[in-house]
Amino acid sequence: MIRYTKRDVATSFTAVAFTIIAVTGVMMYFHLLDAYTKKLHENLGLFFVAAALLHMYANWGGMKNYFRKSLFHIAIALGTVVSLGFILTAETGKNPKNYVINSVLNAPIESSFVLFDKDTQKLRDKLDKAGIVIGNSANINDIAKANHTSPFKIITIIEK
Repeated sequence: MIRYTKRDVATSFTAVAFTIIAVTGVMMYFHLLDAYTKKLHENLGLFFVAAALLHMYANWGGMKNYFRKSLFHIAIALGTVVSLGFILTAETGKNPKNYVINSVLNAPIESSFVLFDKDTQKLRDKLDKAGIVIGNSANINDIAKANHTSPFKIITIIEK
């Protein structure tokens, strides 16, 4: 039976996770297969953190020596400056997707219904058939609240 040390396990899993995180990060930068890579990158990122912590634990004696070196302190300072540079210069404006979604959900019913079908009566009939009461609701959000459901369920019904 083969026995592995903590160091063997920690290093192997850290190296594999790092490689996948690096590849998916580059793919995300170039917007390659975004729908697939984002989820993998985010979830494996959590696994990578756990593997890295295990790696530090298994190699703590050697790690302490690195912490004393001036190169380590330079790397920490440089990493901090670069990170702060990205954080402080990030765009903080409104997310255009949220703006569009909220505009549609809060627009008058007739205006938002036109986006889905020119025949707004047909959409009203679809909602009625699904048991959704429009009543005096002013917009899709109001319809959803009055029917104790999600506005996205309302859109799903009218999109069928």
